[in-house]
Parts: sequence; C-alpha cells; structure tokens
Amino acid sequence: MSQPTFDPDRFRKVFLLILTGLISILFLNMIKGFLIAILLAAILSGLFHPLYRRLQNVFGGRRGLASAATVIVVLFVIVIPLTAFLGVVAAQGVQLSRTVEPWIQRQVA
Repeated sequence: MSQPTFDPDRFRKVFLLILTGLISILFLNMIKGFLIAILLAAILSGLFHPLYRRLQNVFGGRRGLASAATVIVVLFVIVIPLTAFLGVVAAQGVQLSRTVEPWIQRQVA
C-alpha cells in the first residue's frame, strides 16, 4: 500500500478556494444591513443612466455638470412629489386615527 503523495500545487488551489469562500462569507455578513440599499442604488443608477448620458451630450461631455443636473432632475421630478404624497398620506392616517379613536374606545368599554 502506497502513501498518497502531497501535491503542493493542489493544496494551494484548495486553500485559496477555501480562503476566498470564507472571506466572501465574512464580507457578506459584514454588509448584510446595507444589501438592500446597495441593490436599490444599483437599480436606480441603471434607471437614470440614460438621462445622465442625454444630459452629458447636452452639456458637451461635462460629466460633473451632467451628474449634478441628473440629481436635480431626479430630486424635483421624483423625490419632492413622492415626499409630498407621503406627507399627505401620513396626515390622512393621523386624521383617520383621531376619528376612529372614540369608536374604538366605546367598543373596548
């Protein structure tokens, strides 16, 4: 019966694979709280990239100006109206809870 020979090249490959797997697991564990934000950032940057490229052409290839204009357009077209809408929804929810509160208290009593 012969002893299996030690292959240093194979050992290095297996060790590197295991080390890469462990580092990947540790990295994912470290950023798991930010994964949703990172995913949304990737999706939104992909969605607004055509607008950025169009603005870059309008501004003669100036990337900084196109980036600033893209942020301003997104802010005024999406973020501000969405914030206003959510404010109205929250105000309606508060008003509804004040209206329903006496009824709930009567039902509990």
